Order: sequence, then C-alpha cells, then structure tokens
Amino acid sequence: IPINRETNFQEEIAFESQNTPLRQDEEESEAEDFSVEIVNPHGAERPGTPPVQTPSSPPKVMVIPPTPPKVVTLPQAPVNEPVVPPTPSNSPVAGSTRKAFKPLVTKPPVAPRSVKKTGTAILNMGKKLWSTLSRSSSTESDLDVLELSAGDTKQLPEGGIRRKARLVVKGCGQRPGVDYKETFAPVVRYETVRILLATAASMNLQLRQFDVNTAFLNTDLEEEIYMKQPKGYEVQRGNYVCKLQRGLYGLKQSPRNWHKTLKLALTELGFMRCAYDNCLFIYQYGENTRIYIAIYVDDGLMAGNDPRLMDSMLEDLSKKFEMKISPDVKKFLGLEISRDKRGIMVHQEDYIQTVAKRFGLENCKSVGIPLQPYRELDPDPTGASHDPSLEFQEIVGALLFVMRCCRPDVAYAVNKLSRYFQNYEKKHMEAAKEVLRYLRTTRNMGIRYFPSQRDNQLVGYCDADFGSDRMERKSTTGVIFTFNESPLTWLSRKQTIIALSTTEAEYVAAATACKEGIWLKNVLEDIAVVDDPCVTIYTDSQSGMQL
Repeated sequence: IPINRETNFQEEIAFESQNTPLRQDEEESEAEDFSVEIVNPHGAERPGTPPVQTPSSPPKVMVIPPTPPKVVTLPQAPVNEPVVPPTPSNSPVAGSTRKAFKPLVTKPPVAPRSVKKTGTAILNMGKKLWSTLSRSSSTESDLDVLELSAGDTKQLPEGGIRRKARLVVKGCGQRPGVDYKETFAPVVRYETVRILLATAASMNLQLRQFDVNTAFLNTDLEEEIYMKQPKGYEVQRGNYVCKLQRGLYGLKQSPRNWHKTLKLALTELGFMRCAYDNCLFIYQYGENTRIYIAIYVDDGLMAGNDPRLMDSMLEDLSKKFEMKISPDVKKFLGLEISRDKRGIMVHQEDYIQTVAKRFGLENCKSVGIPLQPYRELDPDPTGASHDPSLEFQEIVGALLFVMRCCRPDVAYAVNKLSRYFQNYEKKHMEAAKEVLRYLRTTRNMGIRYFPSQRDNQLVGYCDADFGSDRMERKSTTGVIFTFNESPLTWLSRKQTIIALSTTEAEYVAAATACKEGIWLKNVLEDIAVVDDPCVTIYTDSQSGMQL
C-alpha cells in the first residue's frame, strides 16, 4: 500500500490478526523477485525516455523505507461505527516524522481479514501477467490501450458479504477481428445439474465441489493486447504501457480461452466430453467406476462412485490451477443442496427470502396458489397506462431464476407475466407480487431426488390450452419430465403458431415434449443411467395421439 507519495519511498503496512512481524531475510528475498523487463517495441531508444535496461541488469522495484518496517495493527472497530484512522498521538508509530495515513474504506468488513503486503502481491502478479513496453508518439494510435476497473462483492453461503478487489480490463474498447475473434464459451445447463444430482441420489454417488481462483489468469493470449499500468504500481513511469501475456477479467475472449484450457486439463486426466452438453465431462474406468463433472465457468460439481479416485483427480487439477475444494456440497449455482438418508433435496429458501425482503414482502400474508385465475392481465393496447417506474422487470427476472432452478409450480404464472415486459402496468406488478408471496409462503419447499430401489424411469407429461392468449390467440404448451417420480425438467411456453383446433395445439405440445425427451434420453444414456431406448410421454388428447 503506497503511503505518502511525496517522499521517495513506499511504505507497506501489514494488517495482521496474529501480530506476527516480518523477518528481514524474507523482505530481502521477496524484494529480489521484483525484476520487470523494460522493452522498447521499436528496437531503439526513443529520445527523451529513460534508457532501456539490458537483460543482464534488470531493474529492481524494491521497497526501501528509511527505517526498519514495523507491523501496525488497527484496532477492531464496532460493526456500526466507521474505522477511525490512528493519529500521531494514538498510533503505534507515534513520535516518528511520517504523516498519518488514511483508511482505504470507511466501513469495516463483515469478518476481519488479514491483508499482508498488498503491493508485493500486485507487483509479483504483474510480473507474470504482463511486460512493460515503451509507447512512442508516432505509433500511439496503433496500440489498443485498455482502461482498468476494480471492485467486487460476493455473497457467502454461510451468510455475510466478502469484499474483494480484482484487476478488470474494460473490454468494451477491444476491436473485433483485431483484439479478439471468437468469444462464445458454453456453460452447463441447469437441467444437466439436476440430472447429475438425481443420478447421485439414485446411484448413491459421492459429491465434490470445487472453485478455481482467478480462473481467467491461467489462460494464454493469442492476440497482442495492451493496457495502461495500474495506478500506484507503475513499474516504469512515463510513456509506457503493459503488454498482456495472460488473460485478464474483462477481455471478451477470456471465457472462451478458459474453457479451452480447462477442457484440455480434463482431457489429459481421461475425461470425455458429453456429446449432448459441452460442459458435462465423463470418466469411465472398467464397467463400474464412473465420475462426472459439470462445469459452469470456474465452478465445478463432481459426482462419482470412487471417492479416492475423485480426490486424486482433484489433487491433480489443483496442481495446475489454484482451487478451493469442498467435500460437503451445500450451494452450487444458486441451488441450495442438502443430503440425508431420504435422498438429495434441492431448494432456494434463502434466495426467496432475500428477494421477498428486497421488495418489502418479508412479512407478507400467505397465499395458497401462485396466481388467481380471475386476474385480468391484458394491457392497454395504447400504452397510456404503462408505468416505467415500477420494478416489474426486476421482480419477474428474480421469479424466472427461481422457476428455472427448482420451482415448476410457478412456471405457468411466471411465463404469463413475462409476456408484458414492454407494456406493464400496476396490475401486472400486483400479480408479480402475488407470485412472490406464494413463493415466500412455500419457501421451504423444493425437489427431492430419492434413492432408486428399482430401474431408473424417465416419464414425460404434456398438455396445452387452446387459444388462452386473447391478444394473439396463441396457445400455451406445458411439459414436465420426472426421473423416478421426481421433477427433472419442465417448461411453460407460448406456442409460436396460431393453432386452429385443440388437436393442433395438443400436437404441437406433444412435439415439444418429444424434443425434450430425446435430449434427456441421450444424456442419461451417455452417463449410463437409463438403458430403455423408449421414453413414455402421457397426453390427454386422443386426437393428438391418433395424429
């Protein structure tokens, strides 16, 4: 942390929870690692710039305080009071000629953390991620220099908020075709995650969860990208920029490069990618040993029947990437997961309570059904009653996430509300709050996947209502598939065509169910869970079945 920039030195203050001073030999050894190569991209020195250092004598960026460094410990402040910076009278270094420093934040963190030698970490990280190049005025327009931003917060599963700083590049300044080419990176579907959890419950598989720290920093760049030096940590002052050697957060190609890097690492361990979900990887050894991994960017969920082999593979991955491994899976991609003798339970109680509190419904009255059938939701066609100040889009977005994860009982109501995103009124907001009140009333409900006592069975159901949309006269399709009598996938969707009869509406719904059933059967066969080549789908339309 640079303190007192007017002087010719930088002072680093370590905030230690255990008050452990640093040894002088550790400071000297770490200071020797601060070698950064300064290179002129044009091969010659530019007039008016510092001379280019040769590789035999690289410049050193060293922390040289005028006196031996001291460990300064800030007193822990109460939660509701701001942090008070120490003054020359109450500071542990009182009596010195140094100026009192200012705190970096005005509010204390939720949990006390130890931040040790921040400047050392950033300079050491920068040595691996970029090299510093001089920028001449004649070629300044040829360099695509990106700005920087930082700051992030994360909600912890056990409660509380963790604040973290992250070096982020503003990728909005990248030029397509020059700074990046392909940007698409797949992620695992929530349906695949539920398939994995249902398989783990039916076959009694062990679960593991891992999270890769700073995943994008493990990728290599194919393009030449430049950015400005981070403020406060300039290796070479003047007209110099940083040439990126590794991927950074904010670059448009970073997610794709990371997926390719992780896929290569899993392939080297013997995993094969599923043909029906690009982020589901399967490992099979013999006839009985199977391990599955679902990847969502830098989060992974592993299920298998060989705990030793699973731990060994995670250990091999941790040698390549810095990872956090948890044998107790409690939360994954917003899904709250609990396991007992009766199987695996998937719910979102905490998230529903958070959303209800956000919209002022934490103490609302209970509701028995998601949406009353007598509600009239047709908007004013002239748009005169449209109120853009309402938080309708935000609340429906939260309801869509809950419905997508583990609540098929609100699928029809949320699908109906989502049709009015462009022309919503007060009555639509009231209907959305009614759905949220129902979720808040039944927040402890979820989906339970039971251990299988017989062969695994995949069964589907489909239905349609004819011409329910009075504005466009289109029908609505409803489909749900169960795995061992537990919901696996579901959807409620307005049909894209105008059906002329109930037979046609039911036939379109059955076709949608068949497409979903074929995909599910292929995934379950690929992971060797279901052997039956046929999928049973039930419908209540005799004419549709005959057709």
